[in-house]
Amino acid sequence: MNYAGVIRADGHASVHIGDSYSTIHDCADSRRHLAEADQAKVRTEFLRRLSTSPYEDRKNRNPKRANGTCEWFTAHPLFQNWLRETSALLWVSADPGCGKSVLAKYLVDELLPQSASRTTCYFFFKDDFDDQKVLEGALCCILHQLFTQNPGLLSDKILEDFEIEGNQLFASFSKLWTILIRATETHKHGEIICVLDALDECVDQTRLVEALTEHYSEGKRTSTLKFLVTSRPYLRIQRDFQDLTESQPTIHLSGESQEEVDKIAHEITIVIQQRTEKLSKRHQLTQEEEDILKDELAAIRHRTYLWVHLVFAAIEEAVFLTKDDLRTNLRNLPRTVEEAYNSILRKSHDPDKAKKILQIIVAADKPLLLTEMAVVLAFRGESHRCHKDLDRDILSQDRLYTAIRETCGLFIVIQDSRVYLLHQTAREFLVQSSPKLSGTRSPSLEWQHALDLKESHRLLSEICMRYLLLADFERPFPRKRDRFLYESTLVINNMFGFVFLDYAANNWVDHYRQAHNTLGTNLELLAMRLCNPSSPSCFYWVVVYGKKHSEDIDYFVDFSFELPTSLLIASYFGLDNLVNLLLQKRETNLDATGHGFNRTALSWASEKGYHSIVQSLLDRVPKPMVILRDRLSSSSPTIVNRTDVNGRSPLYYAAANGHQIIVQKLLKKGAKINQKDMWGTTPLQEAADKGNEAVAELLLSRGARVNESNETGSTALMNATDKGHESIVKLLLDYGANVNASFKYGSTALMRATDKGHESIVKLLLDYGANVNASNEDSWTALLCATYKGSESIVKLLLNHGANVNASNKDGWTALMNATDEGSESILNGFIARYS
Repeated sequence: MNYAGVIRADGHASVHIGDSYSTIHDCADSRRHLAEADQAKVRTEFLRRLSTSPYEDRKNRNPKRANGTCEWFTAHPLFQNWLRETSALLWVSADPGCGKSVLAKYLVDELLPQSASRTTCYFFFKDDFDDQKVLEGALCCILHQLFTQNPGLLSDKILEDFEIEGNQLFASFSKLWTILIRATETHKHGEIICVLDALDECVDQTRLVEALTEHYSEGKRTSTLKFLVTSRPYLRIQRDFQDLTESQPTIHLSGESQEEVDKIAHEITIVIQQRTEKLSKRHQLTQEEEDILKDELAAIRHRTYLWVHLVFAAIEEAVFLTKDDLRTNLRNLPRTVEEAYNSILRKSHDPDKAKKILQIIVAADKPLLLTEMAVVLAFRGESHRCHKDLDRDILSQDRLYTAIRETCGLFIVIQDSRVYLLHQTAREFLVQSSPKLSGTRSPSLEWQHALDLKESHRLLSEICMRYLLLADFERPFPRKRDRFLYESTLVINNMFGFVFLDYAANNWVDHYRQAHNTLGTNLELLAMRLCNPSSPSCFYWVVVYGKKHSEDIDYFVDFSFELPTSLLIASYFGLDNLVNLLLQKRETNLDATGHGFNRTALSWASEKGYHSIVQSLLDRVPKPMVILRDRLSSSSPTIVNRTDVNGRSPLYYAAANGHQIIVQKLLKKGAKINQKDMWGTTPLQEAADKGNEAVAELLLSRGARVNESNETGSTALMNATDKGHESIVKLLLDYGANVNASFKYGSTALMRATDKGHESIVKLLLDYGANVNASNEDSWTALLCATYKGSESIVKLLLNHGANVNASNKDGWTALMNATDEGSESILNGFIARYS
């Protein structure tokens, strides 16, 4: 149906229904949407970028359920009610080892699989991979599944945002969440189910719970989106869900309540019976022996699936010569998971080697490959001068597999050639959560809290550093060669046996930082060698690091890979111990800059949030001298106000990245609060753009000018409006921001908010006196933007505040013509109802 017409000044409408306005459509075809071929490329790239981790493989690490299990959950009235609801949330909590991940896998694979009327998405949080414990990564994977199963939900608007935002889109939880909610609201064919397992292992769980709480509050169930979330019954998660559980008690199914514990215990008994029967057949036990086994296991209380797994493994290993041997062994079985863990490790024939293996696993940034583990275990820095020496001591994968299992038993799982701990509780059993716990363990559990995480990081950092200092990486490269040749050479070298180079180069600095005060002089000297820019070893690892972090490292070194000073390298990577050592040297130059963007050590440390390094650098700059020098000579500022090639100061970078404490430190040392970069952007504008509210408020309270604009005319208010940061918009307005300031080409904050669909900000701006009929140089008004975007609720807001419905842009388009061309029937019907 086509609508067209005008609305007269007297309020009467002249609306024609069914007329053909081919000129409108011809104009629209020429000005909107990507070309089909380009759009397909953007769509493919968007989906590729959403696939941030192998989520299906990670799900399949969990075993299938045993027959007769999970029924305590599937038969529960709360789950049945959740199934019937169109839009609902169900939070399932249960103690460790009770089979939550097995349940989640069963739901995804068998009970709630994808079908014509159901879209099933999932993510299994786990803290052994960085990409498996980050909230943004989880949402990316959920969206990847959603759009793969329902291509029609991936709208042009989402792709436009992707082209504008780039990488920032995938790093923003709020933007990804908005995409999910809006996409599911347009889905009219069946339900969309999202299963999230192990919420307690997500590093930013509170933000997700807040988003779920807001979405599932009364009156906001506008889609067919259903969430099922599992977690441990941690108090912090209960508190996060408290508002929602009080108003809607049916959202929480507690597997730790006595009734559910009894049901789970019954299902565990079924599993024990199944396992007992299999074991009896395999070992040819008599009926009497089988009954003894069942009776002894049944007598143990507080059993979990994890305990069952560990106990049956122990029984399998035992040797029974008589029935009395069987009874004795069964009576000595571990009663708890902790006892089972301790029993496994107590049997190790080489406790020192077992401890080293476990230290490496708990400290590693990701589960190591067997080939990497072979290098780590074989490496002895003093006796291995080059990789050829090391190769002689490296075990084959098959031999290493056997050696690790014999040394650590069931405590270690090797899957897809990667080495893991058996369960999250295994890590909790081993690692001290605080130094005080080392003295509180039971005398009978000598392995409990046996590992100090800092010591484990110190061990792995030393191995990584000594590996990078092998003679193979001391061979000098000719300077000023093409960057591609450098990287290609390193790829070839890596293919020829330097299997640990990638891990060592990318992770030694992280292990060094986390080892902190356990380092010792030897490790600090190793770090000094690795951060010496004249050393080939330094060159090697920085280039390897740059291959993985190219967007970051490009700003650190120039294209010929000339490295900056040791102080810059140490500050860039957050090596505070090394920074302090370097600052003790008289020849260390605080004003030295890198070859890439002429940035100082203070600039890098301020951007990356290294508080202690910033403080150490600032301690060398007494406040009175800062003020005096900067007032006397603007051409030679101190490091506090030294700008890089883009005119950006340390304060700019700290504000942009939300480092409030560093902003305070810099201001205290005399940082110029309104200093602009080469494009005229101030720290306040950048903080507003990035959504750093606390920093924005600090800057405003210290005198930052609220209406400063950059070369395009954009102010802090416009930046915050454009990015949808409502609380910052209100903060700026309360500090006197000009609500009607315009960009270089005439657009106001109201027009930007309308164009972006930020309804709450539109209302806020109008409440603070925004000119509803302001227009840009092409004569576009907020109402024209709203009708072009099809934003019905914003159109109503603008009309209620006096928007001129007959205003037209320079091409003669009116709001009604926009609505007609975009096919916005609800907006057109609203016009008819309002003005007929």
